[in-house]
Amino acid sequence: MSQVEGARVFREAWIEGVHRHFPGEPKPGYVTPWEDTPQWERETAGAVYDQVRQLIEIQWRSRGEAVS
Repeated sequence: MSQVEGARVFREAWIEGVHRHFPGEPKPGYVTPWEDTPQWERETAGAVYDQVRQLIEIQWRSRGEAVS
């Protein structure tokens, strides 16, 4: 998965989590669709995706599992 695809998946999961766990009406910026998300926020989502992916890869490698 590319960084852009991963960033988008992260953003969609974030929005779902806000709707599920945030009491009341969330701030519009918390649930802005990907298409309307500012570039800096898209880049931040991509950086978070990369960090999570790297942590998962480290975990897999520590167990001797293949990383795809």
